[in-house]
Amino acid sequence: MQEYRMYTPSAEGYALFRENLKKTNPIGLTHELELLKDFSDNPENTDEAVVERRVRGLNKSYSTRISTEGLNEIKKLILQPGFDAELDRDGYMLVEKLRRVPSSKTEKGWADCLSFASKYCHHCRPDKYPIYDSVNVRALTVCMGYKDERKYAEYVKCFKEFCSALGFEELKGNEGFYIDKYIQKVGSHDELLFLITDEK
Repeated sequence: MQEYRMYTPSAEGYALFRENLKKTNPIGLTHELELLKDFSDNPENTDEAVVERRVRGLNKSYSTRISTEGLNEIKKLILQPGFDAELDRDGYMLVEKLRRVPSSKTEKGWADCLSFASKYCHHCRPDKYPIYDSVNVRALTVCMGYKDERKYAEYVKCFKEFCSALGFEELKGNEGFYIDKYIQKVGSHDELLFLITDEK
C-alpha cells in the first residue's frame, strides 16, 4: 500500500538537490551558469553588443521563443538610461516596465513578456528577482498555495515564503539561482510533487 502527501519544501530536500546537482552537472545548467557569470563579470547594461548577446542567449537557453522584433525592443528598453540603478531600487517596477514589449502583432500594441523580463533581471540580481514561468508557478501553486494573477510582486512574496521554508530569510550571491532551479525541478516532475510516505 502506498500513501502520498503533498510535497513540502524543506532545508533537507534543498540540500539533497544541491548535492545531486553537483554530481550530475547537467549540460543545461553549465550553460546557464556561463550566462550568469557573463552578467556577474559585466554588471553594467550599457553596451549594446553585450545586451544583445545576453537577450539572445537567454532567449535560446530558456526557449522563450521571442521574435527578433521582440528581442530588439527588449534591448532598447534595457539600454535606456537608469536601468542599472533601477535594478537595486525597492520594489519590482523594472520587471513591470520590461515585460511590456512594443509589438506590431498584437491589437493592444505590446506583448506581455513577464517570463523573459524576470529572467533577465534574475541574471542581473539573482538574490532579488526570482524567475517567473509556468513551471515555477506550478510548483509554488502546489507547494505554497500560490494563486497566479501574473502580478510579479505577489509572485516574489510567495517565492520568499518558499525560501523561508528552506531556512533562507535573506539570499546572498547566487543562492537565488539555485533555489530557482530547485523550484523548477519540483514543478517539472510529478514524483517530486507527490512523495511516497509509506509502502507495505
